[in-house]
Amino acid sequence: MAATALIVLAAVTPAVAQGAESALCSRFGGGDFAAVALRQVTLGENLYFIKAEDEDTTCPANTENCLGKSYLVPGDQVLVMGMVNEFACTAFVDAKGAVTTGFLPKSRLEESPPDRLAAADDWEGTWKSEPLATLKLMPGKRGAYAILGDAVWASSKESMEQGSVNTGELRGEAAPVDGVISFAMSQNGQVEAAEAGEFDCAIWMRRLGPYLLVKDNLNCGGHNVTFSGVYRRKGK
Repeated sequence: MAATALIVLAAVTPAVAQGAESALCSRFGGGDFAAVALRQVTLGENLYFIKAEDEDTTCPANTENCLGKSYLVPGDQVLVMGMVNEFACTAFVDAKGAVTTGFLPKSRLEESPPDRLAAADDWEGTWKSEPLATLKLMPGKRGAYAILGDAVWASSKESMEQGSVNTGELRGEAAPVDGVISFAMSQNGQVEAAEAGEFDCAIWMRRLGPYLLVKDNLNCGGHNVTFSGVYRRKGK
């Protein structure tokens, strides 16, 4: 269960998730699913996020000036995307799809027990992620899932209110293979993701704990529209 008033601690580079030395912590925007791990907050006090280098050049560090405002409670599950010294770059998504990304001390994170891991067939539902991306997975034929998705990008809050937005959508049906659902949309219909053409929309999905990790090839909508990110099932 997450605390209220969560604040997104965003960065502009995926360096941490790729194991580089940069002290930034980026939102998951694609990359290798296998490089992301599920962990949970250990018993003890509430766990505050730690600021990144782009917020304070002395961070991340165990100092008062590096302490963020957002926090988690024991038992909350997070995705670990990389390490910087004794800090883990993590992502947390609440039940409304609000994403918080930031550093946490890795000493307060432990492996989630087996009963909190995602079941192999547990994909059904409506999944949400900021900013304004929704995926709906429904049982299809022969173990597949019918997938509907919509995403929106706006340059500002004012543009969003005026309806001046770029949009994207997904329509397809695919079954999990080795824990991953993937497909591509071409002018001639649905094809395998590996067979996507230069301008086709390709997408990959993986379940991990309460989360759905998604990455696309940036061809699934208008300018700056992407389905890539971390999602949580609506209402859970």
